[in-house]
Amino acid sequence: MVPLGEIAGDVRSRVSRALRAARLRRLDRASGKVQPGHSQSPFPLRWINDHTLGVDDLTFTLRTWDFENLVSRGRDFLLLKDRAFVDEYVRLFSGESVTRVLEFGVYHGGNMLLMHKGFGASKVVGVDLRPQETALMEYVRQAELTDNVVPHFYTSQADRASVTKIIEEDFSGQEIDVVIDDATHDFSLTREAFNIAFPYLKPGGLYVIEDWGWAHWRDAPWQSTLCIDQPALSNLVFELVMACTSSREIIARVDVSPYLVAVRKGGATPERAGFDLSSLYVARGKTLTLL
Repeated sequence: MVPLGEIAGDVRSRVSRALRAARLRRLDRASGKVQPGHSQSPFPLRWINDHTLGVDDLTFTLRTWDFENLVSRGRDFLLLKDRAFVDEYVRLFSGESVTRVLEFGVYHGGNMLLMHKGFGASKVVGVDLRPQETALMEYVRQAELTDNVVPHFYTSQADRASVTKIIEEDFSGQEIDVVIDDATHDFSLTREAFNIAFPYLKPGGLYVIEDWGWAHWRDAPWQSTLCIDQPALSNLVFELVMACTSSREIIARVDVSPYLVAVRKGGATPERAGFDLSSLYVARGKTLTLL
């Protein structure tokens, strides 16, 4: 049975996307300080317009607002990002080996298919608390991609036993190139997912956490009412930065943008069983006070 608290966390993530939408729309109309310019892509991405992306036989409809009643259909998949966010991934993955990908947060399946079709991942495994996504499953079967795109539903990102089993079985013991967390955006659940999955990354691999800065968005609800009693996800970023200097052999680099934080794994691999981020940093005997 899925704990009610985790369902609440998943609901919060959907609310967060809707409110993030309003912020992104204002940024699009503003001076452009946050939105970077579009980059040249080494990947097979065809921009039909700023809200529609073509990749192979698929189209992706990009929306960051008013998407609650939208669904993926046929070969048109919903992608909850804007063009600048996709460009962020183009820059991040250029020159990288993106072969085996684990993704927390499937939603309508758009990002899993983008990773396979657009960024060349031969194996994309997804984990989501939501029910099965019909359009994704139908396309995967019709396109004979059942070995390449493997979503798991009704599974919490913080369920250590289930996620560990998925990783070890679906990747057949091979290390992961990239982990993407675009699931609950809840501090505790996201942190636990990191503790579970990070040790399975290859040396030099990337662990990406999207929308880390929701507690610092200037929209009034975020600063007054919405999730005001929940620890900010940025607390996890603070821990990662500390670990980067205390244990650089394990966390080699932490890069932060308004869209995501990208953690580069070092050459050393920590023990998988019982791994916890707090073991990677020292802080003069003091504890981190959560925002």
